[in-house]
Amino acid sequence: MNHINILYIYKYCTLGGVERILLNRAELYKEKRIPIKMHVCFLYENEEAITEFSNHIHSVSLSGRIDILKRNAINEKDFDFIVSIDTPEVFNDFKKNLIIECHSTYPESIQYLNHIDNKIKKILTPSLPFKNFLLNKFGLPSESVDVLQNFVPKTSRPKRIEEKTWNKNIVFYFGRLDSLKNPTELIKTFQHCKTINKDLLFLIASPNIFDYSNFLLKNNDLIDSLIIKNGLGFSETTNFLYSMLQNRGIYISASSNESFGLATAESLSSGIPSVVRNIPAHHYLCQGYEGFLFCEKNGSKEAAEKICKIAEDYETYSLKAKEISDHFICNMQDEHINQLQKIFNL
Repeated sequence: MNHINILYIYKYCTLGGVERILLNRAELYKEKRIPIKMHVCFLYENEEAITEFSNHIHSVSLSGRIDILKRNAINEKDFDFIVSIDTPEVFNDFKKNLIIECHSTYPESIQYLNHIDNKIKKILTPSLPFKNFLLNKFGLPSESVDVLQNFVPKTSRPKRIEEKTWNKNIVFYFGRLDSLKNPTELIKTFQHCKTINKDLLFLIASPNIFDYSNFLLKNNDLIDSLIIKNGLGFSETTNFLYSMLQNRGIYISASSNESFGLATAESLSSGIPSVVRNIPAHHYLCQGYEGFLFCEKNGSKEAAEKICKIAEDYETYSLKAKEISDHFICNMQDEHINQLQKIFNL
């Protein structure tokens, strides 16, 4: 069977959400025997991160489905489609019309959408809410923007089981920390939780945790109950989330904007109740279930109340998380395949 070769170009290998999404796609294409080979080029090379990414691809038996190319090894004629993931620097490097995938929610990273020319064949977004956001923000023609739905794979019990180490509910966040992720709101929520339930523990795992360690640890009222750790590698996420489930974990996100909400989707699909800000991406994932959504006004107080309510009846809310995720996992994978077939003429 002839494969379609797609080249993805992305600025940096950060071992973050974009790389996880590409891996999820490669796994799905392999499972469903979709004739696509993915090739990834990072514009600005970070050898250590790229080596870790490459080693993970090999360890999960995806070497025949996704590979990493150096920029000087790229020949445009080798690819059927070229996709720029929020990397406008390469728009003039190719004769072919490009496809853009826009995943970033950072204003400075998507300003290039103000200057799209006729060389751009299509703009793809990872969710319908984010498509609507971009259409409204940039006034783009609706026919120029399509959704290529993000998804998370079905979770399986990890081979290496983490032992339960706490006898308390643990409220946790994992992912990058920055102004859009609202670390101040996280801390305020933790503080409100402590006034309601003194037995809760709190954990933040972030690849840039040390940039925020002074800020996080200056809150003396949390000093005995806040755990901070470095970010998670690709191979650690499943084990980490299973460990959080074993510890009756509750995921929290105070993010002010998301293009999809990958960490929320991963947590829900692991059966972990998730208390998240009621932004369009989270509302879409939670199917409007108010037990998991909190609003902007008095957000940290409302979030804390919901967290403490979940802690009192954890099993019920865990089943609700699985119910929600069982619905969107199957639907989103099917949507992705249907959209993929139309976009790439499969």
